[in-house]
Amino acid sequence: MKKGIDQMKKDYINFLEKHLGKIQHGWDSDQGNYQIARFNHVPHDGAITFTTVGLNRCVQIDETAGTKLSQELVFISDESFGEQNIPSIMMQIAEMIIDTGNILLQGELIGPLR
Repeated sequence: MKKGIDQMKKDYINFLEKHLGKIQHGWDSDQGNYQIARFNHVPHDGAITFTTVGLNRCVQIDETAGTKLSQELVFISDESFGEQNIPSIMMQIAEMIIDTGNILLQGELIGPLR
């Protein structure tokens, strides 16, 4: 039986909190179809980690293998950098993924977004 989207999201949040600790802060996307979560002191003291939650609902079909691919974004920064614009940068990248329907591939570089 397939899991519903809400249950998949809960499972992903449980996975994140099991490995990264409790979510410290979150931001909603403008469209409300995904969020950005912040975790403190992960992967080490003095670091902060941001991840998308719900971006995985944007699916691309890999035509060579015929499988469904999805992804979440993760951004790790030094705590001294602060939040700065990290959530908004992640949202720009997420919107690019949603708009194009193409997930980022391993090793793919992201330049300035227009």
